[in-house]
Amino acid sequence: MGDLTTLANLEEYLGLTVPPLTNPPSAATESMLSRLISAASNYMQTWMSRTIALQSYSEVRNGINGNRLVLKESPIVSVQSLNINGTVVPVRPPLGPGASIPPPWGYVYDDISIMLTGYLFCQGYQNIYVTYTAGYATTPPDIEQACIDLIGDWFKYRDRIGKASEGIEGQTISFLNPAISARALGVMQTYKRVYPVY
Repeated sequence: MGDLTTLANLEEYLGLTVPPLTNPPSAATESMLSRLISAASNYMQTWMSRTIALQSYSEVRNGINGNRLVLKESPIVSVQSLNINGTVVPVRPPLGPGASIPPPWGYVYDDISIMLTGYLFCQGYQNIYVTYTAGYATTPPDIEQACIDLIGDWFKYRDRIGKASEGIEGQTISFLNPAISARALGVMQTYKRVYPVY
């Protein structure tokens, strides 16, 4: 699914590379952090039911006799091809002043869906084939920071695995051990795919 942050950004946030360096991170620590970056990135994207990085997709879908089709990945950046029942559907040119009536037939798209003019996503099974590009060219800053926060929690948790509290010099320190921190969860809910895809 792709990493949502870099080792350099994570180490900076954790204070591991902030001068003056009295104890720089070892190769073993950097290897562990790299593994945590991949694990947290995969965990977040699975939870959000989406891939963040920009990439190409091909979908074979069922038609339901509508003129709008919500695609699985977003935001949609471009649509390379659309085929319905073996017919190639062209891109519809933009409509503006002086546009012909009726308008030209074809498709247009927004961030999440393809819309048709003069065509239908005809009812059928596996009769629609679309190739498109969707995602973000660079990880949104809030998603990256949520990933860093999550990794930071995981990184610190290794020193208190299984502990709910700890007594030190007559004082008790209680630990919160949520699977996802409240900060990260708030961001992930913003990006979570919640609309149905048929």
